[in-house]
Amino acid sequence: AGTAAIWGFLRFTTAPGRAWSQVARPSQWQEIPVIRASYFTSIAMRAFAEGRTAEAMLALGTARHLHPEDYAVRLLRAQFAMYERNFAHADAEFASLWQEHPTRRAHTAITFHDTLLANSRIEALARHCLSMVNRDSPRSALWVRSLLHTIALGVDTKRLRTEYGVDIAALPTHARKLIEAEIHWQEGDLPRARELLRQPYLAAVNPLYAKLQVMLTARRGEAASARVLLSHYLPFLAEFELQLIRLDLAVLEADEEESVALHRGLLLLANRPDRVERLLGYLIRQNRGTEYRALDHHLRANPELAAQVSGPALWLAGLACGEPERALHWRTGGRHLEGDYLPEIDHLNFTTLDPTHEDGVPALINSLTLPREVIYALQLRMSHAVAAGQRGLPRVLGSSSASLPASPKSASPRPMASSNASIAL
Repeated sequence: AGTAAIWGFLRFTTAPGRAWSQVARPSQWQEIPVIRASYFTSIAMRAFAEGRTAEAMLALGTARHLHPEDYAVRLLRAQFAMYERNFAHADAEFASLWQEHPTRRAHTAITFHDTLLANSRIEALARHCLSMVNRDSPRSALWVRSLLHTIALGVDTKRLRTEYGVDIAALPTHARKLIEAEIHWQEGDLPRARELLRQPYLAAVNPLYAKLQVMLTARRGEAASARVLLSHYLPFLAEFELQLIRLDLAVLEADEEESVALHRGLLLLANRPDRVERLLGYLIRQNRGTEYRALDHHLRANPELAAQVSGPALWLAGLACGEPERALHWRTGGRHLEGDYLPEIDHLNFTTLDPTHEDGVPALINSLTLPREVIYALQLRMSHAVAAGQRGLPRVLGSSSASLPASPKSASPRPMASSNASIAL
């Protein structure tokens, strides 16, 4: 009876789901703190999703006290701390996890990357990518892709060259040329940037670097050179990537007939969630309402595929492309994760950097679980819109030196802070 009373108390007050045997058998008592920690972790995630961040942090603190060595709990605490703008604590915790869990370093590094990206901490993200690209060669393309993204968003390139020149010099040759070209462009040395971009890479080709070189060349007003490069890299590109590059080129050259035809063909190849997400990134960057409608129709006709695609990403893409009525379907359609917060809005405000505006990109990126390609596209389009507004020019895609602020959950504004800490390798 005493055991039953204890089990009942624990079962209904601290950790639903605990088995009778874990209380009745002393040999299994060591499992109780672990289960209680898991319970408080669940409370924390639910509280954070609902904007009750103080409660979330308290529950996570309890979980860590119960199970101090739990990697997942500490990782969540680090992420929550960053969303709370406690950057110093977050960065220190990520660094500790890196040192104390060597077998999970890849996961720690990628989670740190994604949390920095979602919070728009472009300076810290650039440093992190440079520190990882030569240490994590299997994922070097990810680190280079995000490093280029930070440069496009206005990272301090002079500081980057001064403090990380050795790391840049040690990059894979093709990646280094792309980084150097972007740095030269952002610093105003356009001839040198174009010279680096026009030269095809003749050694072993990384398909992502090839694609990035073609698109960077085209977006710098060198469409003819971009097509020459594309011809050189044809053997290295998969069909979907090739057609997506051609689509971007057609839009940049204002060839509406070709762009519509290419998009129609890409829909036939977009038979996987990751490919749909790549298309969403293109639609958001280029503001393509007609093609969004075609993708929306394609997915509704293929419900099995649609169920695997991020619903929030489809919803945001519709708003970004001026299709709020079609976007409305994806507030509940597609794949949704617990904790995603979709505000009642019918447009996106690309001109605000204020993280408390629920229709602004910073708040939305931080309150939703989104694919990286969609985050890249949203941040890039916002930086262009903000820079164009600051210059008093029409809001069209182009080079930008605007940097992005960190962006809290829209349901829970947080004080701003800053930190130069990064994972110590």
